[in-house]
Amino acid sequence: MFSHDSFMPKRQRNFLSNLCLLVFILCFSLPAFSLAAVASDTDGDGIPDTHDNCREVINPNQLDSDRDGFGNVCDADYDNNNIVNMDDFDIFLLKFESKDPAADLNGDSEVDIADLSAFYALINTTPGPGALQTEFESGILGRVVDIAGVVVADSTITVYQTGEPVTADVDIDSDGAFSVFLPAEESFSLNVSAPGYSTQVVPILSPPADGQVVITVTLIKRGEVMVISDPGVTTQSAAAGAGVTFDKADFVDSNGQPVEGNIELTITPVNVAKPASMAAFPGSFSGLAEGEDEPSQIFSLGTVEYHFSQNGETVNLAPGASAEVLLPMYATHYQDGSDIAVGHTIPIWYLNESTGIWQQEGTGEVVASEDSLTGLALRATVHHFSWWNVDLIASTAYVKVTVLGDTVGTADIVATAKRLSWKNATTTVRVGGTTDALPIPTGTPVQISAFIRYDDGSYAIVTSESITAEIGQLLTVALKAVTTGAINITSIPVGVIDDQLDIYTVTDQPVPIEFIPLTREDSVIYVVVEGELPDGLTLESNGQTGRITGNPSVPGTYHFEVVATDSDGYEDAISVTYVVENISEKSINLPFSKTSKFGVLLGLHSGQATINWNDGSDVDVVNTDLGGGTYGIVHEYASPIAGSITITFSNGLNAAKNLGSYNPGGDARPMFSFDVSRLAVLANLETVNFSGNGSLTGTLQSLPDSLIGITFTGPESHVVGTIETLNPQLKTLQLGGYGGITGAIKDLPRGFTTLYLGGRGTDITGDISELPGSLQYVYLQGNGKVSLTGDIADLPAHIQTVFLQTDQNIVGNIADIPDSVTGFYVSNSNTITGNIANLPSGLGYFSVAGENTISGNLADIGPKVYSLYVYGNNTITGNIASLPEGIRSVVLQGKNTVYGDLAQLRANDIHTLYLTGANTVDVFSELPVWVPHNLNHLILGQGGSSGFDADEVDRFLNYLSNTVPDVKDGRVYIYRTHDASPTTAADEAISRLEGKGFTVLTR
Repeated sequence: MFSHDSFMPKRQRNFLSNLCLLVFILCFSLPAFSLAAVASDTDGDGIPDTHDNCREVINPNQLDSDRDGFGNVCDADYDNNNIVNMDDFDIFLLKFESKDPAADLNGDSEVDIADLSAFYALINTTPGPGALQTEFESGILGRVVDIAGVVVADSTITVYQTGEPVTADVDIDSDGAFSVFLPAEESFSLNVSAPGYSTQVVPILSPPADGQVVITVTLIKRGEVMVISDPGVTTQSAAAGAGVTFDKADFVDSNGQPVEGNIELTITPVNVAKPASMAAFPGSFSGLAEGEDEPSQIFSLGTVEYHFSQNGETVNLAPGASAEVLLPMYATHYQDGSDIAVGHTIPIWYLNESTGIWQQEGTGEVVASEDSLTGLALRATVHHFSWWNVDLIASTAYVKVTVLGDTVGTADIVATAKRLSWKNATTTVRVGGTTDALPIPTGTPVQISAFIRYDDGSYAIVTSESITAEIGQLLTVALKAVTTGAINITSIPVGVIDDQLDIYTVTDQPVPIEFIPLTREDSVIYVVVEGELPDGLTLESNGQTGRITGNPSVPGTYHFEVVATDSDGYEDAISVTYVVENISEKSINLPFSKTSKFGVLLGLHSGQATINWNDGSDVDVVNTDLGGGTYGIVHEYASPIAGSITITFSNGLNAAKNLGSYNPGGDARPMFSFDVSRLAVLANLETVNFSGNGSLTGTLQSLPDSLIGITFTGPESHVVGTIETLNPQLKTLQLGGYGGITGAIKDLPRGFTTLYLGGRGTDITGDISELPGSLQYVYLQGNGKVSLTGDIADLPAHIQTVFLQTDQNIVGNIADIPDSVTGFYVSNSNTITGNIANLPSGLGYFSVAGENTISGNLADIGPKVYSLYVYGNNTITGNIASLPEGIRSVVLQGKNTVYGDLAQLRANDIHTLYLTGANTVDVFSELPVWVPHNLNHLILGQGGSSGFDADEVDRFLNYLSNTVPDVKDGRVYIYRTHDASPTTAADEAISRLEGKGFTVLTR
């Protein structure tokens, strides 16, 4: 069972704890009220008398601390004996000058003189009056906003059930807040409309009896009005490549009569790849395919509303008539990750605006489109106009969700999928209950959250870890109980580490931000401190939540802090960096620090990219290898410069496949310096590879979910993350500099092939047996904190490279090293045993440190071994001349007994030769075979019962001085017990060696 406690103890003001929450939920927030009314509303607070717990006193938040059915503002009966008297006054005095909502009789979050006056007015009265009783049993509370989060006034809500309008208790106020009261646990749909906006349809399951849920309904402004006056066939185009071709004569009014005169047309595409506009997706992600009796789960590639009208009345095609539509596509991959290509056939669906269910009506053909952000559109023939949608049926699994807790309340369950434009239908459950099996898409991480409205008016969110399911699988998720206490907030749509939120957008492209408590709260006030919001944005407090809304209008980098204060005076804060740039929707801007020559690594899924180096020159890159072609582009500036490059993709940002720094020959110095959150707009990016000297910052969680390879290895890299939030499809992760990840090795994605952690920010623990079975390359360096234990027999079966320079204790026999291994390095306190004859046949590099006891003969070293480092209490023997010819480094430490004539060594490429132990390499003959043209370190230590005599030492030093190259910090040490000292005949040789960079030591 998957379960995750999404809250953790937080500080009062100025005490931070780590929070890692990745959740992409855009459609739910808490309005600044609890209930509203359509029937009688005596106090005018927007809450109908049928549900108002203080019918004669304004209290839109409906707080009821003692849960007796009477709101706080009309209930001074603190001992609950049904009369307000001096006993209650004594209790009130204990709460005076506090923020206790139970004694806050005027609702201003302070218990002060004003509340004392209100208390006197209630002496000798009974609490209330509370709500009248009606047949309605559950409440849908909400607010109507646009995609920037700005309130939409003058909206209308019509409630449908089984496709027919029904009478319901509905009210909408001037702030866009609404309430709908319905029979409990029944399916309905809310049809929401407003002048100038496209119609929205929200299917919903009403809460259990007496329950309330809170939603936000998002509308999108209709496109520019086009007046059609000319007769005949016409083609009209709109934003993002949406279009339609029709004959004006084919239209009829609602009575079936031909339309005469001008017709007005709006075309409104919805970019389902952007969080803000995705919130305006109409209807559910459920569709009835042709020939099927039951709806299936679907995910969208793009949707468009085509609205024709005359004099404000909708007109449509006559029966038998048809038109051609062009719908831009905002995704370029199928659910399994394969590419969508021109010529493919995809179903097209229209929205049933009374049920919210999509219905398939034929198919369309994928065509190329210069105006679409992805370069793709769907062309299809339709016979009526409405919302039309490019949808694919999703392969699904199922999940049952349990919301744990003892406090009575109703949870609204929200599931969202990474990499797919999908979310679940509205589902509610009482706290402590379990949902029915809910369908979710497979092969992609799905986040489960519960927005909980407690019966006492308090509110909180709790979320799960991401889950990834296989087709037909049934999973269970338990959402742990929410706690009370010091306030702890998170942000939506982007979770943060260390309360830091990074937003990147372009001018006039909204990114609504929601602040929601993870602790159960009655009321919360949100304010901006230590900075200012971007122009065009505002922060509002809505009961227990806060929301930044609006369209950013002025480019710049803005830093500010949002502080939340709960009713007990506790505070929590989130720091926000909000970057706004004035560039095309098809462009991304990447800053860099001072350099004169710059390289970019770039690969595309399709189309063309233009790089503006911002010095007056552009470079066009045509992607001719759609199977994975990647290009390296180098640009040289006239003089060192700091600035930014702008990459514009002809087929939109989704066309970016690979991006990184490029340094082909060592002279180009890619100096990218930015927060990696700005890469989040590249929704189909597969790999990032930045290894230059620039300073990259940010969190792995802010990167696109599509990535399968991540590399940030520059020495000044500060990119960090946690193992538990890595995307399950990730295959390569390489972090260096000051970056790194934290967590347990057992939680690594199971499909990993490459893991390189050399950064100071790493802090991981685990056992070798917990490494992913697919791993081929593991490099864990001790710059950070890495604690690894285990037996080498438990290494992944197909691993090729093992490099563990960490705090570890590895045990085992070298015979158990997998045959696939070509490089093996483990440092620190290991206890490895075995015979070198049993090393894998393909091994090239072998190095083990610690208290090892390795034995064997040099003659058994495989021909592919080029480096052999063995430390510890080893007992290796053999003739030095039997070392493989290709070996370049040999370090043997311990009780070794190597012997032979060093002059007969055939390893001419050897760089390091270091022998300790009881070795008897005691001859250097007059006709040497060995030509040490790469030698840097020669160390012969300890020694056996014999050694070089003086003539051999002289001959050896003279030979080396005439053969070895110039080096830096080279060493020649001959100081074994039984080696003779050189004579004066070798003085010139020693001088020559020192002149070549060697330090020479002899006994």
